[in-house]
Amino acid sequence: MTNNHKLVSMILILTLALGILVLAAGCGKSEPAPVEETTVPKSDVDLSDAKDVGDGETEFYFVAVDRDGDETVYLVHTDEETVGEALDDEDLIETEERDYGMYVSEVDGEEADYVNEGEYWALFVDGEYCSESIDSLKIDENAVYLMRIEKAW
Repeated sequence: MTNNHKLVSMILILTLALGILVLAAGCGKSEPAPVEETTVPKSDVDLSDAKDVGDGETEFYFVAVDRDGDETVYLVHTDEETVGEALDDEDLIETEERDYGMYVSEVDGEEADYVNEGEYWALFVDGEYCSESIDSLKIDENAVYLMRIEKAW
């Protein structure tokens, strides 16, 4: 092999190695970028005018956000273990039992229209979108629970 062939081979090998390193670095674990549509900063919710509802030893804040963005804040007192049971007991939500758990059809008197509008009631815990079913979500007295209408499409 001539010196030119050796040089070209060496350059190709180095280029290939560099490309592999760049690809490997791109596949590393990184934090996902926050999605603005699915977060509600806890600090944006004014809890000072909360309406007291229910009776019980456990208490937590619940915020219902209507279509216009108006918030109604509740301080829920309960002896229930889950957020869904507590809100259902106080008639703050209307639910239907589904195969995967409790489906929230109405919050604070306002219905989400999934069939025609693709709307559903999204649940947030301390500003973060919650994918856990509301009927299995254990109450954390230090958390703020918020529900607002989101669009599925």
